[in-house]
Amino acid sequence: MNLSEAAAALGNGRSSSVDPTPSDDHSAATLPTGSGTDPIDIDFKELTLRFEFTPKSVDASTKVAQRHMQLLHAMTQAFADEIVIFSNKGKKAKINQSTMMSLTYHQQNWKIHKCEGSQKRKAKFVIVHRIRTTVSLSTIKNFHSVFDLLQASDCFLRKHEWPESTWDLVQNAYCVTHHPQCLTI
Repeated sequence: MNLSEAAAALGNGRSSSVDPTPSDDHSAATLPTGSGTDPIDIDFKELTLRFEFTPKSVDASTKVAQRHMQLLHAMTQAFADEIVIFSNKGKKAKINQSTMMSLTYHQQNWKIHKCEGSQKRKAKFVIVHRIRTTVSLSTIKNFHSVFDLLQASDCFLRKHEWPESTWDLVQNAYCVTHHPQCLTI
């Protein structure tokens, strides 16, 4: 078919081998409106975090739960759409101004493990729970408001290698003092 025949075919309404609609690769990947999928399952990865508080005074040790709630509040303020915090019961935690200062809310949702200190070593308080996030742990720790609170509360935030169910089974004083990355189950 030469050029004049192709022009005549288009003018006569006959179809040609040329497809006038451009291919749309993005429509196949886009979720339809109201599909009901939870955005948490798309790009979020699950991490088990270990908060280790080493207070320098007795007064500071009584405020571990309050400092933990302040850290969670700072994390949710900094990464509002990129982080979901879970309690030890597996439910999404509601961190806001009213729950931030509530000691009973903290006691209902998180367990504080205490490691007794000695003359050479201070007592340590450990809280382990899960989060789902799209950002890395180092990004969370290095965000200015979270970083300032970690330093002010003498807290170390790190990834915990064991899931919560294993942690609850073997969390006696032996396992609280050891880092799980060095041990195997």
